[in-house]
Amino acid sequence: MNEVDERIRAAFDAAGIEFDDERNDSLLGQALSVFQSTSWWLSALIMFWQLVFLVVGVLCAVRFFNVTEPRDHVMYATAFLFCMLAGMMMKLWFWMQMNRNVILREIKGVELQVARAAASEESRP
Repeated sequence: MNEVDERIRAAFDAAGIEFDDERNDSLLGQALSVFQSTSWWLSALIMFWQLVFLVVGVLCAVRFFNVTEPRDHVMYATAFLFCMLAGMMMKLWFWMQMNRNVILREIKGVELQVARAAASEESRP
């Protein structure tokens, strides 16, 4: 933990606010959280198509080295690039969903802490 984290923890302790340090922020946990939202089916569909584009891209790369005609080289190279770009776009979408879930969780945590602080201020005479 760095100095900033220590100061934040000390400020929370001084204010009597609980610090949630039990969360699992691993990459696997964030990736699995995408499938726990209301649009889990869309995430599953994106993952399926990402896998399809990966397989087709690898097949195009293999075929690229087995053909002799320049026209076929261009066709397989173009198909390979298209598949890899489509897969990257889907991966970027998936990473944005992961980022969205992390940000929403942090905002909810801040809202909870503000509500607790407001409730403790109201209870004081």
